[in-house]
Amino acid sequence: MITDKLLKSNPLVIADVGASGGMHPRWEKFTTCYKGILFEPDPREYEQLIKQKDTRILVIGTALSDSKQEISFNLCRRQQVSSAYLPNLKFLKAFPDAERYDVERTIKIKTDSIDFLLKDKEVRYIDFLKVDTQGLELSILKGASHYLNDTIGLQIEIEFVPMYLNQPLFPEVDEYIRTQGFTLFDLQRYYWKRKDSFATGIDKGQLIFCDTLYFKTPESILSAANLSNEKLVRTICIYLVYGYTDLAQVLFNEGDFKKRFDNVTYNLINKLIAKRKKWQIIPRFRGKGYLRNILQKITNVFEEHEWYSGSDKNLGNL
Repeated sequence: MITDKLLKSNPLVIADVGASGGMHPRWEKFTTCYKGILFEPDPREYEQLIKQKDTRILVIGTALSDSKQEISFNLCRRQQVSSAYLPNLKFLKAFPDAERYDVERTIKIKTDSIDFLLKDKEVRYIDFLKVDTQGLELSILKGASHYLNDTIGLQIEIEFVPMYLNQPLFPEVDEYIRTQGFTLFDLQRYYWKRKDSFATGIDKGQLIFCDTLYFKTPESILSAANLSNEKLVRTICIYLVYGYTDLAQVLFNEGDFKKRFDNVTYNLINKLIAKRKKWQIIPRFRGKGYLRNILQKITNVFEEHEWYSGSDKNLGNL
């Protein structure tokens, strides 16, 4: 695998906050040369994660926020929706299956920041950070400001409506992320339909939340002081993991790779990018757009849309 040759002594470092289920398979599919740092405060899921014997994975059971403190953590009936914020049941009960948010018990947990915990673990950098913590995303990002300086990309779940009481919503979280030098590239949106109304075919319900994808642009990466060759290789790889061949190509073209790298490494990077270029299989012809729309309508008929649905198939170009 080309990526393993490029990353063997320069692994990607991926941090996953709210790591229920473990590392996403996209990373293993792209390369075996990565290190995963999984944060999971729910004791039920933490016990499952530490059973996975993988020397590349570090599991940390500490909850995260912007500082060291003690907070209340609400364990809900469904583990994945547990949160430091109380569920907004008045809102949630307008939709099916609100019972999964029922708080079974509340525990006291100690929190710390990414900046402190990873420095203590002697982690030098994070290439990509994914955060899915049911409302605590902004606080966690503020506690990671040191590492965000070197981070290439983010995947953050952000709500448009208050699923939890007093939680920060999209405008506030997005504004902070942009101040850290990131640019929004994609949204994977999720819609909910109200109770007794979800049998409405492919109609959308209310926009509830989204998975967001942010990157440092090639221009931003190249303007950084003391940019290393290792960082350039990892940036190319992070772009390509999510299918952004155009970003990888621009960085390759503008980053003076020919002078920076030996011929073997240069050719490997060039081959990696070329391998992921997408060719238009069917050339343009009159009526192609009309035919595409007809085929899309046929596809929509066969899709199953329950009360929860997303209009975006994937995040990024995957």
